[in-house]
Amino acid sequence: MKKRYIFLLISLAFGMLTVQANKEPDARFHKIIKEYTLHEDGSFDFHYYKKLEIKTHFAFNRLYGEPFIVYNPEYQEVEINKSVTTMADGTKRPSPENAFNEVLPRWADGIPAYNHLREMVVTHTGLEVGATIELDYVLHSNKDFMPFMIGNEVLSESSPVDEVKVIVKVPTGKNLRHVHYNFAGEPDKTTQDGMDVYTWTVTDLAARSRAAHQPEDGLHLPRIMFSTAQNLEAEYVFLTGQQAFKAELDDQIKTAVEKAKADAKDEWDLTIKLHHMVADEMEDYNIPMHHIGFRARTPNEVWKSNGGTQVEKAVLLSKMYEEAGIEALPCAVFNNRFYDKGLGNLSSMKEVIVHLPEDDDKDLYLYSEKSTDQNLAYDLFGHRLVDLKPGKAMRSHDVNEPENELSMEVSLRIDEDRNISGFSTVELEGAHNPYFKLVDNNEAWYGYLNGLSKKHVKDVRILTMDQDETGVQFDFELKGIMRQQANYLFLGVPSFRKGVASWHMEGMAAEREVPLEVPQPMEEEYELEIEIPEGWTLVTPGKELEMETSFGKLEIKIEEENGKIYMERSIEIEAGQISPAQYPDFRKMMNAWNDDKNQQLIFKE
Repeated sequence: MKKRYIFLLISLAFGMLTVQANKEPDARFHKIIKEYTLHEDGSFDFHYYKKLEIKTHFAFNRLYGEPFIVYNPEYQEVEINKSVTTMADGTKRPSPENAFNEVLPRWADGIPAYNHLREMVVTHTGLEVGATIELDYVLHSNKDFMPFMIGNEVLSESSPVDEVKVIVKVPTGKNLRHVHYNFAGEPDKTTQDGMDVYTWTVTDLAARSRAAHQPEDGLHLPRIMFSTAQNLEAEYVFLTGQQAFKAELDDQIKTAVEKAKADAKDEWDLTIKLHHMVADEMEDYNIPMHHIGFRARTPNEVWKSNGGTQVEKAVLLSKMYEEAGIEALPCAVFNNRFYDKGLGNLSSMKEVIVHLPEDDDKDLYLYSEKSTDQNLAYDLFGHRLVDLKPGKAMRSHDVNEPENELSMEVSLRIDEDRNISGFSTVELEGAHNPYFKLVDNNEAWYGYLNGLSKKHVKDVRILTMDQDETGVQFDFELKGIMRQQANYLFLGVPSFRKGVASWHMEGMAAEREVPLEVPQPMEEEYELEIEIPEGWTLVTPGKELEMETSFGKLEIKIEEENGKIYMERSIEIEAGQISPAQYPDFRKMMNAWNDDKNQQLIFKE
């Protein structure tokens, strides 16, 4: 039995080594074609072709066995030109008639207003390792779907690509604005049969990385954007020219607003009440806007259905604020990298939020689909913001770079019974300041500190409390929190729950090929002074660790002097993105910050 067990372990270990050594991908795209054609009548076609070789069972069981083609039957139709599998022995297996099935997209389930959307599920047959799939289809959009043709194509896939072509055809002389990112080469331009043809050809694309913490907007991926609109303002006029942006609120909504005004203590309370009414009490319809032609229903329709898309809820909430006498506008958010007034591409719009301008204070930005602890202004640095106001010229603006800081000073004394008492000063700034919660409950800051609750605290002094910064000073008493092991006592040092440690960047890979994005640039620091009982000794060795890099710095110090322990921990991350070249130093910094040895002190009685 023991021999079999040992043999099994050896076999498993060998198998793991074999898997690690074998870097063969699950599949390989030999060819991809994405072709857009704009017709004279304003209708347009998207033609897609792929030739994909299956290399593992995982590829056809989980990744590529059933592609989904989403379309809007009110404006679009799908035509399958080819769906065939060439098996490893060369046998060709065309997909049978029952391999093409229309279903409701999962994200449209339970949403009557969008239950007309469809998803064509194509089931490939004859799949096996070594098989090759070919799929060719056309998605036709009629002239009423959108008044322009746009594309936002990421070229890389989850498996390597030998060759990808993006082809755009427009009537000769028709405006086409385009831009590409993260690869070299302009398109080849030719004229064929009265059409200007733009062709990008890119070869030998690696599979997309599966590493965590990649830039959320795909800023690092090879991408092509194009549009036949004159510019972004032309698309802005189309978006804001819809009835949704012009419609007046009906009496039912006005009555709800009046009731909220009557119940509100002040304007801030009214702002929060109306926001809660739309963001939290109404359903979110997570419908990708490009599938519905960037259309929105009117606020009255949204109200009656008790739910809406992000755009629809932003328009509704803005109009409810206006009805209550609070200036507000829906606001489109674009990543700076993709904002281009000359190009114009609504598919590069990241999200739509609500903007409440202020004359003598920081402008307020809110989600329309969820509540937050703080003004979104502290998270919007690096983005261009466009207020969506019908009948007005498009204007963009940005926000100032915030100071996102956390700091804590602690002075404590441990008595002979291991009870701990002392006082602390805590400051929470920028995105880390839970101002909205504090306005409602000035004791909410307790929840942002590890190992501390209301029962431990006495004599609280609020030093400052506004959107930019909250400062609190308090006394505390703790009992029974020191862990004992043999003759040694362990004390975990205080920390913030939403500090760098909350990024969960422990156990990071030794190497990285793609940029790493941090939640936000920030600074976090702790100063700790500890008085210990006579006879106790500090077992944790003294330390002085410093790192300074192009993206930030770290400092950890532990020293003992005159019966007191002094500990300083600080980290500053100035960059929002870490390049692969910077990654080794970043990993080293994160490992040092998250190391348990640098977050606790060990004593001996």
